[in-house]
Amino acid sequence: MTASLARRRRASKRDAMPALRPISLAPAHGLLARARLMAAAVVAALAASTGPGATQAAGETPPVHATTAALRLALGAETTVVLEENISTGYVWRYVDQQGDVGVRIDVVDLGHRRRAGTSANVGAAGLHRWHLRAAAPGRCELRFVYERPWERQPVRMHKLVVDVR
Repeated sequence: MTASLARRRRASKRDAMPALRPISLAPAHGLLARARLMAAAVVAALAASTGPGATQAAGETPPVHATTAALRLALGAETTVVLEENISTGYVWRYVDQQGDVGVRIDVVDLGHRRRAGTSANVGAAGLHRWHLRAAAPGRCELRFVYERPWERQPVRMHKLVVDVR
């Protein structure tokens, strides 16, 4: 066997089976520990989430986050109600009803969802839902809006607007 043939055989064996070399895990250990810590922090944050889409135990009703605002309008005055929503998650604001003094009337026109001015049209970007209000008769009433997924039984948010028309 010639020397060059022997070298080629040794080289092919070396290429076929790489030599086992001891490696140090010390530098990677710090990165691994940080990655595990970050993963644990993300899991903890998700578990603590109470916003729309938070997981609930079977049969448990999620809490409804309620807000209330007051508004005074002159008879015949008009205004716009604007609530932030993210329709890409399935959640939408819906006007439910008005309750109050006999004879009081607020005309409500749903203007729908629009993306926020100056933001991108990316999927997942929040937008604004608008309603046009007109004070049609004097008195005091409460308008109710709910933030929900239409296929779910319970809203996750409720907004009450107390309107005083004089």
